[in-house]
Amino acid sequence: MEQSILEDSIDTITSKAKKDIVDSYTNAIQEEQILCESLCYGCVLVFYMHLEGCIKRIAELYLVFLEKQLCRIQLNPHLNYIITNNKADDIKWIKRISIKKKEDKRNSSKLIDTLNNLDYETLKQILFIVNLQEEPYKVFADSLDTFVKIRHNIAHGHISIYHGNLEITYEQLTNYKQLAIDIIMLFRNNILEAIEKSTYKN
Repeated sequence: MEQSILEDSIDTITSKAKKDIVDSYTNAIQEEQILCESLCYGCVLVFYMHLEGCIKRIAELYLVFLEKQLCRIQLNPHLNYIITNNKADDIKWIKRISIKKKEDKRNSSKLIDTLNNLDYETLKQILFIVNLQEEPYKVFADSLDTFVKIRHNIAHGHISIYHGNLEITYEQLTNYKQLAIDIIMLFRNNILEAIEKSTYKN
């Protein structure tokens, strides 16, 4: 994959995701900024879907790009090891992931695998794989974990308007929308910067 094609693909992925997130949010909020409860938890699922999807897809595209560079350049030692061996041995998956999921991870051929749970620890592991600094993302740690927990509870039917236990405020929904966009755009910008500055080279 050529650099310009990669950059265009990343821009397309992020712009579509951002538009869908904003459109979903706008539809759930009435003009008076009153939350439409029937759409609220659907928005959370949409926000998460794009957040996880963008991080996974951009990371995968970047690794494909790097793999194609191997015949022409020497990658930095970290990326060279990961691309050549298609594994990242230094990653230790968090204890609260079930034994079954740990086994699934070991048997998975995917280097970028969120296990459908893009919490902060998983994001850290993806940042490690693609060799990005964690520091800019630390500000999102607590809010991302809270967001993912709420998304999990909605997706698995533990909370809903029908149960009478959906307690997401307008302010919270606004924050979750912005959280998803901010992480997506930061990851996008970091990857594009790595490509532009060729930080993947040895």
